[in-house]
Amino acid sequence: MWRSMASLEKSSERSDITRQRKLSGTPAIFLRSWAPADGGQLWPLIHDYLKETYEAGYDVPPTGANVLLMLNMGIVAAQEGEPVVVAEAVGELLAKIVGWTFWKAAGGAVTSRKRSLVGLGTYVVPYMRRLGVAKAMHEEATKVARARGYECIDRIGILDTAGAKMLENGGWKFVAAVFRKELLCTGP
Repeated sequence: MWRSMASLEKSSERSDITRQRKLSGTPAIFLRSWAPADGGQLWPLIHDYLKETYEAGYDVPPTGANVLLMLNMGIVAAQEGEPVVVAEAVGELLAKIVGWTFWKAAGGAVTSRKRSLVGLGTYVVPYMRRLGVAKAMHEEATKVARARGYECIDRIGILDTAGAKMLENGGWKFVAAVFRKELLCTGP
């Protein structure tokens, strides 16, 4: 059961996400927007996400530059009211971020059929996986996206991974494939 801590605004203004969910066998989980003060906790989680996805075949290596870029893009997107969510486990003395979801407006001058978001990633720390944290973050991000007038979210999923299975089970449809041609350099 969710307990709303603040309302979502139905405008282009920033949407504050603060909801609580009690998951079985876990501390209270608060869902909220990323904040600049989260950088120290998000950095290692973004690094772990990039490391895991890179090892599974995704092309973005877990470098400091890539972590910093993703962290900064997420904080800016959150300040603009995009559905950029952290899951925070709240104990008696402190709160600890245990997951994040990052969906951002598909930018640029080219328009598409629908007002779209690009899903740039979801990560949950290993000891909190399979407890519904990612699903809860996706549900919250979806509410924000709908309130802001978005019509769809596009994600890249690495085939045969837990993440891809979660997307399939969550109602995401396979709509395209990425084709790649390796270019080999034979000389300088």
